[in-house]
Amino acid sequence: LKAVVFYRRGTDLIDWIFYSADSIVAANLTEIDLYGLEIEGVWRGAADAFLREVRLSYTFMDGDKADGINSLYVLDNLRHKIGLGIEHKLVWRLTARWDASLQDRAWSQDITGSEIENPVTLLNLRIDADLGALNAYIAASNLLDQTYEDRLGVPQPGIWIYGGATFTIDY
Repeated sequence: LKAVVFYRRGTDLIDWIFYSADSIVAANLTEIDLYGLEIEGVWRGAADAFLREVRLSYTFMDGDKADGINSLYVLDNLRHKIGLGIEHKLVWRLTARWDASLQDRAWSQDITGSEIENPVTLLNLRIDADLGALNAYIAASNLLDQTYEDRLGVPQPGIWIYGGATFTIDY
């Protein structure tokens, strides 16, 4: 179990500000204070158990954002994020890891003023094959095919699948 409380005092911050779809300017935001809390609990089972790990987390962040300002970097943050991760055995040398999250951003409109999907629920899956020195995986992100923006005005892909492998050489 771990918990973190944080406070970030920013001064003389320069960022891109969206006043409208046609008006994006660099601006000095002067002072912005952000504060938050992160809590995470992890339970790990035995290496040969069916259920290997359960992870539950919560993050809260807020600040003194001025009303009506949409920032590309400084003020673009998640206000709440709840996460649940479960790792379990499948068959043979295969394991699966499920990660679900509920993300609530600090803003609810894009640069045109249109409402965006907020909060959004994301579900990801990764399957690993432990083949000794070779570890291969295939993963799928956004299994619920959610329409969402990770950063103001930047749409994220729907379901996407990718994979990879690592090879370990003992010497």
